[in-house]
Formats: sequence, structure tokens, C-alpha cells
Amino acid sequence: MEKEAKEEARKAQVEAEARNKEMAKKVEDSDRKVDQLQELVQRLVKFEEKKRSIQLCMNTCSIV
Repeated sequence: MEKEAKEEARKAQVEAEARNKEMAKKVEDSDRKVDQLQELVQRLVKFEEKKRSIQLCMNTCSIV
């Protein structure tokens, strides 16, 4: 009986470790995706800033 309880506990531990490993991988994947999204947003902001600068320059140049 005690041996069976130990085996069940060990089995539960192995399953929990497997779930933890899977969840850790998902967290890593999510972190990577968040980083990629942040980089994309930064690039988009820079692009918009350059676009506004060019538009402002074009408007200023056409006034002169």
C-alpha cells in the first residue's frame, strides 16, 4: 500500500513537472512575441515621425 502511494506521488510529480515545462515554454514564446511586437511598434512610431517630418518639410518648402 505504501509503495503504491509512493508510486502515485512520483507519477503525479512527473506529470506536474511536464506541465510546468510546457507552461514555461509557452511563457518564453509569449515573451518573445511581446518583444517582437514592441520592436514593431517602435519601428512604426519612428516611421510615423519621419513621415510627419517629411510632410512638414514639403509643406514648408511649397510655401516658399
